[in-house]
Amino acid sequence: MGSGQPPVATRTCTNCGASGAKAYCPDCGQHVVDGRITAGSILSEFFSWVFNVDRGLWLTLRDLLVRPARVVGEYWAGRRGIYLGPVRFLLVVVLLVSLHELLFPDEFLGVLHTTDGEVKLMVQFLFGLLMPLAALVLLLRYGWRKRTYWEHLVATIYLMGLLLIVSMLIIDPLALLLDLEDGAPPWVFTGFLGAHFVLYPPLYGRAGWRQRLLDGLVLTVIFMALSLGCLLLLATFSPDLEVAM
Repeated sequence: MGSGQPPVATRTCTNCGASGAKAYCPDCGQHVVDGRITAGSILSEFFSWVFNVDRGLWLTLRDLLVRPARVVGEYWAGRRGIYLGPVRFLLVVVLLVSLHELLFPDEFLGVLHTTDGEVKLMVQFLFGLLMPLAALVLLLRYGWRKRTYWEHLVATIYLMGLLLIVSMLIIDPLALLLDLEDGAPPWVFTGFLGAHFVLYPPLYGRAGWRQRLLDGLVLTVIFMALSLGCLLLLATFSPDLEVAM
């Protein structure tokens, strides 16, 4: 007897010509394309690829907040069908940074700057430089765990990407809402940074709370020192820049 469900229409794949394709072609895996190309279809394809709304972005953000070691560990282990990959996640962060610049043009992660476009680019460049520097810190701290520099870089992309999102979506708007002339207090961002670093040591086999707190403190101090060094370097070349301390 029939199931009572209407049969799913099948189509011919426009990529390889195979018949029997439904949502995806069974031979080449391409998503079935119907109709003419429109502005809406292009935007839909772009946002679907970047944000992967159906299964990636929101789960990635949620687990990065509560169990970041799992997100990184899954990628290290080659299980990459659940979370957004680091490159795609970084692209999402870049898009959000661009949107943040439109809404909050005078502040970026506690740095108050002029509307000089060159200064803004330098600030963003130096913050981007902290990712490879932080990966180097992890390599020096956990090099005996036999992880490559690039594996540590994956961890820093996820961590710092999340820190950027939290700052842009929560910390900076809150500072604006409370009318804080100097931006959000530095301890807010520093506290979140330290708390998040404490969640990463289990990824390197240091699961005890005493080890996690010690490692989190060491990593936070090193990271903040790198951040301060970059900001001071930026201030040296940009006299108009003010650093919120």
